[in-house]
Amino acid sequence: MKKQAIRLLQAATSALGFAPGPADGFWGPKTRAGLQALRAARQGRWGDSVLQIGRALIDLRYLAEGPLSRVWTPELDRALGALIAADGMPRSGAAIEDAPQPAGPVLRPGHGNRLFQGRAGHLVQLFVIHTTATPTGWEICAEVGDV
Repeated sequence: MKKQAIRLLQAATSALGFAPGPADGFWGPKTRAGLQALRAARQGRWGDSVLQIGRALIDLRYLAEGPLSRVWTPELDRALGALIAADGMPRSGAAIEDAPQPAGPVLRPGHGNRLFQGRAGHLVQLFVIHTTATPTGWEICAEVGDV
């Protein structure tokens, strides 16, 4: 989530006419300088880009969840200042990676939990799984007696 939020900040800052460097999601000196220049500006800070900055600051836990404005507010200014002071790090307690999704239900083959091969209908009695060739994220869910 951090990288997406930083990318959103960079794109929005650029759209407002400031130079935060490329919208690559990485915090660096150009991003810091662009955000500092944006914060120091006293005009031209309104519109959808301000809304995007607010959304990114909520994602990084520097701004409370709630309705956002397209106009620069003192709360937004303080939140951006705190992010700059923290050198782009999310506020403590912020999720920095997407949470894993819960596992879905175990899928079972039809025909009374038996698997038949092809048109000939041969009962498959043995499964051979080469774990070195199994992509990460695959799980084997078998109970005793299922095989």
